[in-house]
Amino acid sequence: PYTTLFRSDSYRAFQQQLLGEFMHAFIPNYGTRAATEDASWLLCVPGMVGSAPALEATLMALSTAQLGRAHDCMELVHESRRLYCVSLRELGKALKDKEQLYRDETLAACVALALYEVVECPAESDKGLVTHSDGCMKLIEARGPEAHTGDVGHLLFLSCRFSSVCTVFCTFR
Repeated sequence: PYTTLFRSDSYRAFQQQLLGEFMHAFIPNYGTRAATEDASWLLCVPGMVGSAPALEATLMALSTAQLGRAHDCMELVHESRRLYCVSLRELGKALKDKEQLYRDETLAACVALALYEVVECPAESDKGLVTHSDGCMKLIEARGPEAHTGDVGHLLFLSCRFSSVCTVFCTFR
């Protein structure tokens, strides 16, 4: 039922608009030349939409949370948490699938889930962030160095490396 929802044209239009709002909120100058200088992995996201249910569900969770917070709408924030749970299930499926396991979209979903933990902190502790960061690093290791030489893979690697260092500081404070 969830993946068939992603296939409807009207949903795609809604999803693109919601994602655009999210990107504008998280990337200064999104859509301009200055944004490309940030070299954030998030800049690669629009090109990956439609390719992996785990990433799409996570992006919808992030986007819905951002919209809910921006408009003080707790119903949207609660919906984002439901979508977060869907994201976890979809990521679990991707991690069990040999074809999806090593794809950039799977790592991006894991990184996006860590971002959701930073933004929303549903468990009200750093445990979720630490778990997602550890998972990202294990996935990077499993993918091997050659998987991180392309533009998207390398940006994801840099993001994970940075968040891994931050997680160490959180863990040992």
